[in-house]
Amino acid sequence: MMKPPFFKLHQADDVNLAQAICIQTSAESDVRISAHPSNIRGDEPDFKNLKNSECVPVALAGRHLILIAEDDEINLDMLQAQLELLGYVTEAACDGATALAMWRSERYALLLTDCHMPNTDGFELTAAIRREEPAGIRLPIIAVTADAMQGVSERCIAQGMDDYLSKPLLLDELGRMLIKWMPLPVRVADYPVWDGGTLSRLIGDKPDLRRRLLEKFLVKGRMRIDEMLNVGEDRELAVHAAHALKSAARTVGALRLGELCQAMEDGVAMPGEVSVAFAAAECNIKAVLQS
Repeated sequence: MMKPPFFKLHQADDVNLAQAICIQTSAESDVRISAHPSNIRGDEPDFKNLKNSECVPVALAGRHLILIAEDDEINLDMLQAQLELLGYVTEAACDGATALAMWRSERYALLLTDCHMPNTDGFELTAAIRREEPAGIRLPIIAVTADAMQGVSERCIAQGMDDYLSKPLLLDELGRMLIKWMPLPVRVADYPVWDGGTLSRLIGDKPDLRRRLLEKFLVKGRMRIDEMLNVGEDRELAVHAAHALKSAARTVGALRLGELCQAMEDGVAMPGEVSVAFAAAECNIKAVLQS
């Protein structure tokens, strides 16, 4: 699988609404299923409504089934639970030899592997895969290891791995890594155009502040939409505008717009789709402001 295009994102010049509000975010089966609807696109079935036996074929069809090679049961359970929260479907092997045999089935879109395992370690596993891969096809392989000694990450890359994560894993760190190497598209239809309670839950019962923030969102949001629609072939500028709009949209309650901005960052949505979602949110917000 080819690495997705990467676009450098810059901090928005204007004050982001999320910053203004000071939001701070800081095994019965071998297969875990997703409970996160934002990671499924179009008409694909929602993993949260599927049984385990039905989930893997869906992931196979979408080319986002992950293979984990990990010999420690506790580490494996934790990693699979984190991946489930992020919306990914996994199968696991308890050593490198088993993982290699499973990889030969051509089922997997990405491999997460421990470096130190019995019966073929992560380095040997990676070397074997690189030897056997057809020309022009490269499986993303990410090391997941507790070995934090200096030079380990460099050794992983030198041995043919594509990236490196150090245990214990933070969920956000794992999520960013997977977005980098295998982003899942978004099923935006699962998100409402407008959730009028979102902003109130963040700021409380402050109608004057709510009005000011919504008015500011309409002005800044329209500026961002205009930027997206008028950048021509400059994809990076369009993605920059979507990134700047995303947090503000989610903050005020324009949830579908926020997810489409994320989809545009991931390369699976177009500026016109984002513009339509903004127009729908704008109608709802204007109705609130006029009430």
